[in-house]
Amino acid sequence: MRLKGEMICVRDVLTGNQYESIRLASQMLKISEHRIRKNMDSGKVLRHKGRAYKFVEKTWGNKSTKTSIYKVAKMPFGKYKGTAISRITDKSYLRWLLDKTTLDSRLKSKVRGVLNKLNEANTQKQTEWD
Repeated sequence: MRLKGEMICVRDVLTGNQYESIRLASQMLKISEHRIRKNMDSGKVLRHKGRAYKFVEKTWGNKSTKTSIYKVAKMPFGKYKGTAISRITDKSYLRWLLDKTTLDSRLKSKVRGVLNKLNEANTQKQTEWD
């Protein structure tokens, strides 16, 4: 029996991602906590925005838990889907992504970093030519 407010660690068995709590998984994946709990109870695959998840309760024992940082390495959608974000050189596409307000903050941060690197490389080329 779960107590109200009890922190339940969860793991997505399909992707292997582990989350410190249902709330954290909900915020990172933009899935309601209710749907995650329901998925854990049913044991079925949860489909959300074209992706599949299957959550199970993860016991941590007496060890303290640390939030595992969700790293975005590949583009999850669009014309560069599956491509490493660091390899995308289309500046107009990257700028367009940054203008999207519904984009996940971790993805936005990674895109901003790649765009800054591309801009720095461009200014270095210009200074070399001068």
